[in-house]
Amino acid sequence: ARAAAASLEAAPAARRGWEWDHFASRLDESLRTFGSTEEAVLDAAFTADGAHLVLVARARDGATPARVRTVRWRDGAVVAERPTLGAALLSADGTTVAETDDRLRGRLATVAGEEIATFDVAGPDFATRPAGVAPDGSGAAFVVAEEARKVRSLHVLRRGERAARRVGNSGTYAALSPGCRHLVWLGKPNTWALTDLGTGAQAWLSLGGSVVRPLAFAFDADGRRLLAATSRSWLLWDVDAPSSPRAGPEEAGALHGVAFAPDGARAAFVSRNGAVRVWDLGRRELVRSLGGQSEVPSGTDCRVLHHAAGRHVLTSDGTGYVRLWDDATGGMTALDAVHAGYVYGAAASPDGTRVATAAWDGSLALLDPLTGRVVGRHRRPEGSILLDVAWSPDGRRLALLEAPSAGTDHLVVLLDARTLAPDAPPVPVRVGMTLPFGGPFLRLMAFVPATGALFVARTEGLAVVGPGAREARPGAAAAPGAPWARRTPERTAVLTARGDVLVRLTGAGRIELRSGPDGALVRSLETGIEGGCEAVLDEALRHLYVGTLGGLLARVDLATGEVRRVPGAAAGALYALTLAEAGRRVFTGGEDGLVRVWRLPDLEPVTDLRGHRSYVHALALAAGGRVLVSGGGDNTVRLWTTLPWSARAAADEAGAATRAAVAPKVDALFAGGIDASRVADALEADASLTPVEREAALDVLRARAASGGR
Repeated sequence: ARAAAASLEAAPAARRGWEWDHFASRLDESLRTFGSTEEAVLDAAFTADGAHLVLVARARDGATPARVRTVRWRDGAVVAERPTLGAALLSADGTTVAETDDRLRGRLATVAGEEIATFDVAGPDFATRPAGVAPDGSGAAFVVAEEARKVRSLHVLRRGERAARRVGNSGTYAALSPGCRHLVWLGKPNTWALTDLGTGAQAWLSLGGSVVRPLAFAFDADGRRLLAATSRSWLLWDVDAPSSPRAGPEEAGALHGVAFAPDGARAAFVSRNGAVRVWDLGRRELVRSLGGQSEVPSGTDCRVLHHAAGRHVLTSDGTGYVRLWDDATGGMTALDAVHAGYVYGAAASPDGTRVATAAWDGSLALLDPLTGRVVGRHRRPEGSILLDVAWSPDGRRLALLEAPSAGTDHLVVLLDARTLAPDAPPVPVRVGMTLPFGGPFLRLMAFVPATGALFVARTEGLAVVGPGAREARPGAAAAPGAPWARRTPERTAVLTARGDVLVRLTGAGRIELRSGPDGALVRSLETGIEGGCEAVLDEALRHLYVGTLGGLLARVDLATGEVRRVPGAAAGALYALTLAEAGRRVFTGGEDGLVRVWRLPDLEPVTDLRGHRSYVHALALAAGGRVLVSGGGDNTVRLWTTLPWSARAAADEAGAATRAAVAPKVDALFAGGIDASRVADALEADASLTPVEREAALDVLRARAASGGR
């Protein structure tokens, strides 16, 4: 870790992109890895105080026996250590060890080595290994090999009992409920038995009619629900109704280790690529995703554990390494209560402190990207659809592109970003492209930063909407948009802008470089890139990156006209693009529900970010490039961030305190009878407020304005 930290520190600022932050956060107490090339960590568990881990470790060459070791996880300091009898498994609460030795016996013992219960195997039979331990250490299951019949049998040893009871044949894997009341075990190939250890009653688990192979099981804290990670998804049973499982979505893929979260509503799994996937079991939705850097070897035992406080997660992937994760560091967080419809647009404010998202249900949300908190809302009339959102260069206005419930014209709605109140009546713009192609599949609107002019793409050219305007004026002459016959006969065009340059890209691949208040044509070039959905310019204004309805990602050199194509960048249409700061990465979102990261300038794939259950249509980078915001057809906004939840929680707590401190000032201004816009002006003119206090005061103002001043 020290060597990695030194390498990260040595990286020049220009190379510190999204992945740099990702790896840097992994070295900052967001993750600890136990195990090395010399020593394998076979099992791990939390202690009750959460400050220590109990590990079962063994030299990889097998020259020395395994050891039970208690360590302080923050610095790796060893607190206690003892040798095991042989093979060993830990209880999830870190109190108990199930062991077998070479003298044909198994036992339950405390971590310190105090014996709790033992059993000896008679005759030529021998105890080979522990197969499972109850989460609270109340019992364990052991596999016993019976040499005479060449079979294995499963025996359960419980606290307070003098002998182990035989449950049945086979039983190479077992999971016990808290209190050792129930046991699930492999009876014969892919046939799983659920045994009540109190009554002896036994039932066979139904796999829901699916051809799946359970790979791990876990009981909830009450022992009433049973969850399995399977070769295709997950299955959830009520212990009293083992014939009626509830299946997770198939897009979950193969899952290995499994554990209920402390709240019982979520569960953590180890996926095929070694990532921690946290699923909401009620909504059947992926809500957290951590890591995923290495493939899990086929046939290996994986384990995942939540600490009782819910903050940390332990995982093992069968390779001899155990990893400790902060449950909310890095990865993805799903915000599922922001919109009630498809999320079509996302844009970060010029200073990166706020992100605006627009959706099919006609709602606009203003988010704090560091905490995920909604700080403001605006809703259009019933039946309206918001297709896109953009910030003015000064950050004072938000532009919405609306498809109203009645009429053929689109509407441009300009809002005061401070209050989310309309600046002027909506401005009709005859775009000439009908839904859906005149809407969520295309970027039709762009502010030009140098002039502040807002342009809207039309089939026949451009429209310009000025501040306070009641109608759009025609822009400079432009060639009609061209059809892309394979997906739509519509004559389409999309817009993007940076600096003083406006780019219009037609559906047939004609790039028009424009400038000035009316978007006068400077020059054009033909690329043959058909069906463009979105385009972005790099900071040097040298390259244009394009995503198309055919799933093509392309880079166009605007000086030479050279085109670099990456076909199949999405399985289906590629709807969304955004460039990382310093232009070293491009992020894409598409019809396949993936957010993909590409390295520039060679457009080599870096990684896929999985979480959306439908297409991804909107992407925005905020908070200095440390937070990627995505939205799509599953009605969710997702934050992909390297910031730990501890940092987010601290930011949210500090923000709440600041808002409480400035609220009396906002209320006093409202009490004077002035409207929200004048309150915002007064706050911005107040030299006694720091920038942080001013932003907090505007958050309070938006809330007051939405509630009529209350």
